[in-house]
Amino acid sequence: MDLFVANIDHETYSLYQNNHDETFDDIAVPSGVASATKTNERLGIEIFDYDNDGNLDLILANGHPDDLIERIYENVKYREPLLLFSKRGERIQEC
Repeated sequence: MDLFVANIDHETYSLYQNNHDETFDDIAVPSGVASATKTNERLGIEIFDYDNDGNLDLILANGHPDDLIERIYENVKYREPLLLFSKRGERIQEC
């Protein structure tokens, strides 16, 4: 089983791939998860097989709790997009 860790805005999320030897590798940067989530504030996470291909996919519901955050940071929004990541073989891609 892999491990997903969400953080607050200005901290990337982490996606740890299980090496099946009691170690994990953080693949958030090469998979694109890190760049897609740097300014997001996580509200909900669901892991499921959205495309019925047998691989688990990841959907993130995002939104900042501070409705005035845009006055403080230009690149952080109160309303944030829903993000969907699909596992394609060994790779994870943002949809």
